Amino acid sequence: MKYSGKPICSIDMHSEPEAQKELSRLIAQALRNEGCCFIMNSLVDNLLIDAVRQASFELFQLPAELKERYSGKDVRGQRGYSQFGFDKTSGGSLADLSEFWAFGKDLGRVHQSNATYMNKWPSAWFKND
Repeated sequence: MKYSGKPICSIDMHSEPEAQKELSRLIAQALRNEGCCFIMNSLVDNLLIDAVRQASFELFQLPAELKERYSGKDVRGQRGYSQFGFDKTSGGSLADLSEFWAFGKDLGRVHQSNATYMNKWPSAWFKND
């Protein structure tokens, strides 16, 4: 199923082992081919989803100078803030007109040699920086 040309994956398919495999396949295919997908019927509470949306809005409303202090340029955008135009369009040389904040597992906690891949969160997001 698609919405606005993007795949929709329904989490309610997860009940049976074969359905779990099919759901995993559909999500992987969508991410590989489209870069994203819509998830519906998730078990995540709508209040949590709303809180994350609000926090994301507030994060990107911070001043550009502050966000730039948490730049992910040192790790090619794998952690921290990336400004408009940092990334290139898929297979192209044009600047991607999106800003984003990359985060993931804190690998530095797993092994010290991965310390450069620690997440970068602005303290101003929690209090004045």
